[in-house]
Amino acid sequence: MALWTLKNTKILVVDDFAEMRSMLRSMLRAYGAEDIKQASNGEDAIDKIEKTPFDIILCDYNLGDGKDGQQVLEEARYRAILPLATTFIMVTAENTSTMVMGAIDHQPDAYLSKPITKTTLQTRLKKILDKKNYTKQVAIAFDKKEYSKASKLCDEMMADPSAPHQELQNLKFNLLTTTGDYEAAESLCNQVLAERDVPWAQLGLVKVYFSQQKYYEAKELLDGIIANNGDFVAAYDWLSRVQKKLGNTTAAEEALTQAVERSPKSLQRQRELSELAVINDNHTLAERACRDAMLIGKYSVLRSPEDYVNYSSSLVKNNKGKEALRVAENIKHAFKGDNGARLQAEICKSTVHQELGNDAKAEAAMNSALELYQKSGVLGSSSAGLALARNCLKYGREKEADAIIKDIAKNNHENKAVLEEI
Repeated sequence: MALWTLKNTKILVVDDFAEMRSMLRSMLRAYGAEDIKQASNGEDAIDKIEKTPFDIILCDYNLGDGKDGQQVLEEARYRAILPLATTFIMVTAENTSTMVMGAIDHQPDAYLSKPITKTTLQTRLKKILDKKNYTKQVAIAFDKKEYSKASKLCDEMMADPSAPHQELQNLKFNLLTTTGDYEAAESLCNQVLAERDVPWAQLGLVKVYFSQQKYYEAKELLDGIIANNGDFVAAYDWLSRVQKKLGNTTAAEEALTQAVERSPKSLQRQRELSELAVINDNHTLAERACRDAMLIGKYSVLRSPEDYVNYSSSLVKNNKGKEALRVAENIKHAFKGDNGARLQAEICKSTVHQELGNDAKAEAAMNSALELYQKSGVLGSSSAGLALARNCLKYGREKEADAIIKDIAKNNHENKAVLEEI
């Protein structure tokens, strides 16, 4: 039997401490690794991931100022620069539930707790790489969008009794839902669940029901999942979406609150919670969720001026006008050089001043926003444009409001929600 080796494997080690990078590098070299790159922070890691298709990434969770390990993984997945065949392991000295649950949201292949020994590193890597190497050709075809090829490879491999069946079945499910074959995806989930309760298959069936608008069936399944596993965060997320579809926005808010309590570091989750809180006139919760979304998003690839706008709006609702204006003004500093952010800052200031009864200042900020819009021709977002149009109508600028609304309609002609708001 050949000795286990990391020879010919491209590896990236991400840690803000040089001593830790050096120690991991020495351990990896002991197992034959030669091509080992290093990154000392999140931005450096993203730059290297973008340029090189690594086989293994060992990334520390805490990376000092800037992006943390979770945000590195989030951005790599969001920008589709992390191959499916790559093994991403989160390394951490922190084992709080917030960290673990937060990282789970972006699905690293494993966690490695400090202090790390050479034996532990080898054991974890070997176990993961054995499965990853088996499914590598499927992953490569998936990344290339060669879905028929990937599906055929999956079927061939699953015929092998020694194959990692759970990993292959999960890949097959993702292939089926990507190509829109929900009937086959449902059949696969039921086949897996007939043998044992597997979390991805349970949630997969929920996703199938949701896509088929079978919301009551999805809710019944989610209730059962949560009853058996109260810490299944994604189940609360989906229960919230299902309840919202059923028109139960209070229940949707309650479900998402449960998810946030268990895993608060998800930017998208905080945004969805703030939206529900606004719908339900829960201004205290809306303020907290909007604030957390703004803070969490500071180093996220998903960050947006809208988070500042929403936080400012929630402060106004809670009679915190001066603080709302400070948040609006801070948009320009948080997004330096972004003309769209400058525009949104002025729109936000105009709206806040209007709510506070400062018509002269509201109109002045609106005029500044109009000037920026007329120069760039870009609104930044439909919600920003609609807010500007409303302010224009308030202060007798019907012509400008009409032009803005037409621009929004033109750029969102397939977005039913936006068109209904217009």
